[in-house]
Amino acid sequence: MYAVVTTSPLERDDPLPTGLEPLLRRNGTNQQLLAMWRERQHAQLLLRSVPLADAGETHLRTRAAALTLAAENDGVVVDLAIPRLVEPPVDELSLAHSDAWVMVHYEVADRGAIGSRGLESFGLPELCVTVPEGADPAMCGAVTSGLTHRLLAEWPQMDPVGPAVITLRDIAFGLGDPQAAEIGTERRIRVEISYDDVAHELDVTLVDDPAILFA
Repeated sequence: MYAVVTTSPLERDDPLPTGLEPLLRRNGTNQQLLAMWRERQHAQLLLRSVPLADAGETHLRTRAAALTLAAENDGVVVDLAIPRLVEPPVDELSLAHSDAWVMVHYEVADRGAIGSRGLESFGLPELCVTVPEGADPAMCGAVTSGLTHRLLAEWPQMDPVGPAVITLRDIAFGLGDPQAAEIGTERRIRVEISYDDVAHELDVTLVDDPAILFA
């Protein structure tokens, strides 16, 4: 779900969730966009419900429509699923760089896990990646970013549950590296993914030390 926030009402004036600003700040919002958001008091929501097979393409088209509407009305786009203000893309919109669509968060790293926000918009459970004892949380976060790239690329054709291999190229795509396609796949790490039907999460265990990716 997206909101286009403007100084004057558009076709509708939809209410926004309360308490958004602290979440936007916490989720790494650009300060210039945040200042623009504060100055705009009206919102129009864009929401689409589609079959699972069309979720990715529909999400992309909905964001494109929101960005176009914002550009035409001096507005700002909010991705309410995360939530996060959306910066206009430099290049053509693509799902390949998953950092534009999914946020990896470290709020629970002190409890030994790293999570995600944004996968549910694609019909996927969010991630809960266990940080092995002694492992660098930043490296585990990079692996998590690589996994989000793979999930968006393969879902729903591939079931995410089971063993998987995350490569340095996957991580580069997950982190938004414009040169990701040129990075090799030789460096890789094995992970095991299971589904927690109580928490509705994908539980991820790192089989290998993530440091081997960056040695």
